[in-house]
Amino acid sequence: MSNDKISLIDPALQQVEAFAGRLASGDEAGYVRRSVAELCRAWASQQGIEPAVDRVQQSLRWLKTAQLSGRRRDCVRESPSVDRLDDVIHQRLIPALRRAGPGPSDLVAGA
Repeated sequence: MSNDKISLIDPALQQVEAFAGRLASGDEAGYVRRSVAELCRAWASQQGIEPAVDRVQQSLRWLKTAQLSGRRRDCVRESPSVDRLDDVIHQRLIPALRRAGPGPSDLVAGA
């Protein structure tokens, strides 16, 4: 993998990991953190990461849904962290992935 791709994706992925680590405890937040950890492992092992990105996005949607159905005080307290994580994914990570290469085959080891 080229250094250009690494320099595009690594900083965005580090931000995603940092914001995921700031989420409160709970099943849904734990699922988000596990999904982010899986994404980081896939990236580190140079596996295709697009399925892992999809899982992170899905876990974040589940967390938001759980927040909306939960207690208002918990939702208000957690909302900024969730919003920041969502922003980093959509404004930094996904654009970095798009700039880095043409698709999943480019992000798979040996391709």
